[in-house]
Amino acid sequence: MSMEITIGDNKLKIRNATRQDYKFCYGITKRHMKHYAIKHLGQWSPSAYRGEFDPEKVKVLTKNNKRLGYYMVTINPKNLYIDKLQISGLIRGKGVGTKLLELIERKAKKLKKKSVQLHVFTDNPSKNLYKRLGYKTIDKPKKYLLLMGKDL
Repeated sequence: MSMEITIGDNKLKIRNATRQDYKFCYGITKRHMKHYAIKHLGQWSPSAYRGEFDPEKVKVLTKNNKRLGYYMVTINPKNLYIDKLQISGLIRGKGVGTKLLELIERKAKKLKKKSVQLHVFTDNPSKNLYKRLGYKTIDKPKKYLLLMGKDL
């Protein structure tokens, strides 16, 4: 699967991941999430990330064949769960996250799922994007973690 999206002046492509995308996906996740993991979990665990990476669930965002982000989604019986959503600082704040969430929500509706859910650290500013798009806190399984969701 491959699709093109346009956001402002950015023509971006979303494609299926391959094993060769692992290093990129790991690197961007480490850059964005390591400090949260150390702060809240006491460590960053490369082996845990390696065990979670499943190219069958991952879509990679590119511009002119340069990788700029990715997302990983799990299809559950009642919802789509966003395992990971990482966007390069080069295109952050330009509507890309909003567009990707809208695409994920459309996929969930097409699959007749009732909601889209994700976990986010309480001090991660991306939770503000989720709130703005109608995601609500469903649960707070740990003092530093929120389960957020949007009914469709």
